[in-house]
Parts: sequence; C-alpha cells; structure tokens
Amino acid sequence: MNVIRFNRPVSAAFRNNLVDELLNSVWNYPLAANQKSVLPQANIYETSDDFLLELLAPGFEKDQVKISIDKNLLVIKAEVAERTNTEYLYSHVEFSANNFERKFQLSEKIDVEKIEAKFKNGVLQVRLPKKVAEKQKLIREIEIA
Repeated sequence: MNVIRFNRPVSAAFRNNLVDELLNSVWNYPLAANQKSVLPQANIYETSDDFLLELLAPGFEKDQVKISIDKNLLVIKAEVAERTNTEYLYSHVEFSANNFERKFQLSEKIDVEKIEAKFKNGVLQVRLPKKVAEKQKLIREIEIA
C-alpha cells in the first residue's frame, strides 16, 4: 500500500477569522492559500561595530529588491512580475518567487546615514553600523572602591 500525501489549502469556511486577521495585521503572515505574499527568513547578528541583517530572497535579482527607511523602520520590499508563459502549461508547481515586504524597527543606536546593502546568491545583507557614541559607551572602565 502506498501513502500519498495531499495538502489541501484551508478553505475560508474552516479558518479562524480572528486568528487570520491577527496574523495578517500584526505579522503580515498570510494563512490564505491564494495570497501571494510570504515573509522571507532573516538572521540578525550584532558585533561591537554594527548589526548585520541577512534576508533570504532566492529567485530575486538585485534590481527587484528595494530598501527604504520610513521614520524608524527599515523596509525591504521585493516584487516580481507574474510569469505568463504561452509556450507550455504547468502540470505541477511547487515553488515560485513571491512578492514580499519586511519591516524592521531600527534602534536609536543605528547610524542611518551609513547603512549599506549587498545582494549575492539570493541573500540580501544589510549592514547597520552603530553610532560612534554608542560604541564608546560599550567600553568603559569601572573603578573599584
């Protein structure tokens, strides 16, 4: 006997509307199968000089990713044109590049004017340098009474 896995999208009738609304509004995480927005995974590292944000964005090109600062939020957006192919029809689709938007709250420690970013092999790296005054506060000598 063979076991065949079948993943059926959750219909609107069986979704908990309160939970769905909460997740969509707070974390921007869609539960509906027909929404084309997902949150890419991110890693954040801290060193003595800066923070490093890595965002996984496979399937995107550098020019499809936009980074902006809105007040104290770092906003990362990526948009890809929907594929329309007239040469053939898909018989099975398991992956595609989907539009996304991630927002990160910036600390007052960040020197916004010196933020740098690079995109390589589907990974976006954003370097968020700390302000000089913040670096100096981290190292101090404490007198012993």
